[in-house]
Amino acid sequence: MTKTMANHQLVEAWLAMNERSQAYLAKHIKVNPAIVSRFMNGMDVSAKVLLKMAEVTRLQLRIEFCKGCGKVINFTHPCPCSRKGVIR
Repeated sequence: MTKTMANHQLVEAWLAMNERSQAYLAKHIKVNPAIVSRFMNGMDVSAKVLLKMAEVTRLQLRIEFCKGCGKVINFTHPCPCSRKGVIR
């Protein structure tokens, strides 16, 4: 797979996420939103940032938030609070 194809797939994955998930990922991987917008506009960003974005978006394309406390949850880390529902 070429670098351009990989970047295109990453953009598609990023756009498929909702705003809350994007905000969580940007905070979680410590990526400046300005860098993300440069990336989305096709400008060059560092390989380290691209790798971080690719790794996290690949692993967490579907992030779920607990309805009770708002924490990020997944199958391996269920929320300990009493309300077990999730918001997507």
